[in-house]
Amino acid sequence: MTKRGEKYWLWSDCLLQSTTRKTVTDGGAQIEVSARTSRRAVTQLFVGAYQANGLALAEEYYADCPDESVEQALDWGERRGQFLIESRGMHQAVRAWPKRTSRGRTGLVLPAIDARDWSRTAFLARINAAQARYKAACRKMVEVMKRSNVPKEEWEACRVELNAAIDERASALRINTH
Repeated sequence: MTKRGEKYWLWSDCLLQSTTRKTVTDGGAQIEVSARTSRRAVTQLFVGAYQANGLALAEEYYADCPDESVEQALDWGERRGQFLIESRGMHQAVRAWPKRTSRGRTGLVLPAIDARDWSRTAFLARINAAQARYKAACRKMVEVMKRSNVPKEEWEACRVELNAAIDERASALRINTH
């Protein structure tokens, strides 16, 4: 039986319907992810990582997941739960997750992190790569904007790359440590 912590009780509201996913690692650790839409039509997320005996390793409550559906929040929450377990030194493999992709606001397909890659090292590498891509796209956009004559195709390619970099950076940096 899972022993709930403070974050769970802050998140819980018996009047709101939520969707829950539970995953058990090969070592018995548990990941519980619940998402819902609040009374103000905001997607909210709870991520809990528990030891095999039910004691909480970590619990996180996200009061606002902007521009995400309940399903998207659940997908991210599963990956976050795996990261929490691995970061606490419980490196048991989670049952195989399918490789996922998601569409950013630009309509471009962004690769999602596979559970086997959801380690602290992979997480930090993804953040650094996303930040570098974003900075490069910003520099390119400023360079293009300074020129007096820019072909339409070049402007469009620069705009698409900047939007894709923004999407990737926002996805990578979405982390809540409190």
